[in-house]
Amino acid sequence: MFKESAEQNLEGAALNNIGAIYIKLRKPQEAVNYLKKSLRLFEAVKDQENEAKTLHSLGAAYDDMHQWQSGIDHYSQALKLWKKAGQWAAAANTLYWLADSSSQLEKWEQAIQAYKEALLLWSQQNEQPWEGKTTKFAQAKTAFRIAELLAWHQDKPEEAITYYKQALATLSVDEKEWIATIETQLSEVLIKLRRHTEALQYSIKAQYIFNQLNDKWSEVKRGRLNGIIYLEPKYGTKSLKR
Repeated sequence: MFKESAEQNLEGAALNNIGAIYIKLRKPQEAVNYLKKSLRLFEAVKDQENEAKTLHSLGAAYDDMHQWQSGIDHYSQALKLWKKAGQWAAAANTLYWLADSSSQLEKWEQAIQAYKEALLLWSQQNEQPWEGKTTKFAQAKTAFRIAELLAWHQDKPEEAITYYKQALATLSVDEKEWIATIETQLSEVLIKLRRHTEALQYSIKAQYIFNQLNDKWSEVKRGRLNGIIYLEPKYGTKSLKR
């Protein structure tokens, strides 16, 4: 009907929505087919906002097919349009997923730079939904991703600790599983730096939360971490009790 009425914007929107549904159904190739048609229509009518949305969706579809470079290419195009339009929250979201795709290709520095730019933009936004959460959660999750890459792929543990702590400070107290996960990784980095007392403190906090959540696998892991810390000579044989 939209084709018959020559309503290209509405036709593009309908195609975009179909593509989004296929992404949710984990049928990314079908999504790409519809999204490309949608993109051509938005380009024809110079609707840059919807063009950016479609480019971002194409990036997500390519990610689902593990075609990470194609994902990066489409996210990058979307990002240029978001910035041109001053849509900073949308730009932050696209930067986050661009960084994620870069991580998949082990482009660590590129990923970290994109995450850091996203974090800066998130910090400048008012509270609004992001994947069903607030921008505070977006900040925390982004800081956590930066910390992971710094700790495990850049050998920059001290800088990683700063971002882990930033993530913890930003999270809501209700985000218990996230808090425990971050405290877990933070304790592991502190162990590498031989800051065992501090590591143990975070490990015990994480274990307490996992116990509350009845997460048995993570509870075992916390016990293992505590055991590793206690293996240090200064703690004697306490690890045997674990």
